[in-house]
Amino acid sequence: MLRRMAGLPSDVLGVEAVGKVTPQDYVEFLAPLLHEQQESGRRVRFLYHLGREFTGFTSARIIKDLGLGHRYAEIFDKCAVVSDVGWVCGTAGFAASSMPCPVEVLPNAELERAIEWLTAPLESSTAGEGPSC
Repeated sequence: MLRRMAGLPSDVLGVEAVGKVTPQDYVEFLAPLLHEQQESGRRVRFLYHLGREFTGFTSARIIKDLGLGHRYAEIFDKCAVVSDVGWVCGTAGFAASSMPCPVEVLPNAELERAIEWLTAPLESSTAGEGPSC
């Protein structure tokens, strides 16, 4: 399942994967959350955390659902993916090249660094440092 992360700076929208993540989690939780941001005209600094409680995705179709980020790409100022799952980091790193905003991909041990990066002022570059997990 997906849940909103608490205790983040007000300009960071954080979502945490817990247990198994299903395509319905994207349809019923994440898409409405991003749609609300889009409708309000707010820009988003987005954190997607797949931490120790994350156990996987229930469907291979999940790759298709990851395209959700691209549907709402124009609202993102920055995105960070934090995970120790190798293929998630690799996929996020690959997807970063097609995002119109800077993207960082970091291991779970660097969650605080990801939050600091997200809250830092926007730079003129369009890319983050790339995957380091």
